Amino acid sequence: MTMTMRSTSLFFFFFLSLLSLSSASNHHYHNHDHSSSNTNAVPTPPSSIQQLCKVATRFPDLCVCWLSNSKQLPPNPTPLQLIYSSLSVTSETALTVQSKVNNIINSAAGDQNRIKASNNCLEVLKSSLYRISITTNDALPRSNLKSARTWMRASLIHHTDCVSALTKVNDTKLVTKTLSLVGSLINITSNALSLLFSYDHFGNNTASWILSRTEHVGFWGAVKKSGIAGFKGGVPVNLEVDVMVSKDRRNPSYKMVQDAVNTAPNNTDDRKRFVIRIKAGVYEEIVRVPLEKKNVMFLGDGIGKTVITGSLYVGLPQ
Repeated sequence: MTMTMRSTSLFFFFFLSLLSLSSASNHHYHNHDHSSSNTNAVPTPPSSIQQLCKVATRFPDLCVCWLSNSKQLPPNPTPLQLIYSSLSVTSETALTVQSKVNNIINSAAGDQNRIKASNNCLEVLKSSLYRISITTNDALPRSNLKSARTWMRASLIHHTDCVSALTKVNDTKLVTKTLSLVGSLINITSNALSLLFSYDHFGNNTASWILSRTEHVGFWGAVKKSGIAGFKGGVPVNLEVDVMVSKDRRNPSYKMVQDAVNTAPNNTDDRKRFVIRIKAGVYEEIVRVPLEKKNVMFLGDGIGKTVITGSLYVGLPQ
């Protein structure tokens, strides 16, 4: 990481920009023939679901509960079908949380902090649902497992962002119940990500499936054909900067990070990054990167030198 950002959403966007990304398709979950996605797939007997959940997920009881009772799965599902089912459960649970958060807004009675916290949660849930959709409908059908893992990691961070927002206004029973549901959503998303991890590394050889480890220990591997010269994983080198953000006026630049983001083109080619260089300084603003602005990359001057910070709440501790 080349910069300090006090915003989880910005962190994941920087992280995502370093990896191979996919575009969303317009198909729906039920339009894919998952049984034919992998001709070498080996059916997974129901008795094996418990074992797979135990060895490959952090919340095995939750994994067994959802997969064993799924009406979408055939009698002997393949590993890939189990992953599709876990993604469907994640999406359905996120939609339920979305409904609960709307109820919080409707009962907020003018409480601006509760409304802002809820809207912040709704915003990240929208992003999460989008990323689950492109995982299901684009990345997996194209066997792009690295992108699938990237999108689901992003969704996991989005759900954590929702918890962070609602925790600040946890003063009603409705908010407390919603927070509990978001906690379950985080665990469900974690399980889906863990299953993707094992499938990426071991495929249908479920006997080798293990509990996932983080990308920080090298399990992403080298990125090939990224379209960026010198990119072997981590932070790319020799990048061409598209726009500059600076606190001073000595260089042609923007003073606000958001202004630079707004200049990024929509729906760029996956091989092209839009690089925003943010020089040292503290930028007190809320930065939002719309979903259609793909492959946006932030480069700062180092930890503690380039800092983005902002608050959506009034009179609440950050």
